[in-house]
Amino acid sequence: MIRKRICYLLAIIYKWIKEYSPTQDGEISKKEFERMKKELNELRMENEILKKATALFTKKQQKNL
Repeated sequence: MIRKRICYLLAIIYKWIKEYSPTQDGEISKKEFERMKKELNELRMENEILKKATALFTKKQQKNL
């Protein structure tokens, strides 16, 4: 499940890269850069939460065995 989620997030990131690739002069707007930076930070936080949740669930399952 975590692997699926990570793959999904990577697909979104690649889509964004394609959509928001630099203009012909090789630059993106500061606003766009800040938006992308914010989104990246949010995805990183989500990823960390998923990692911690996985560890927690794994630990609980091992206790129940």
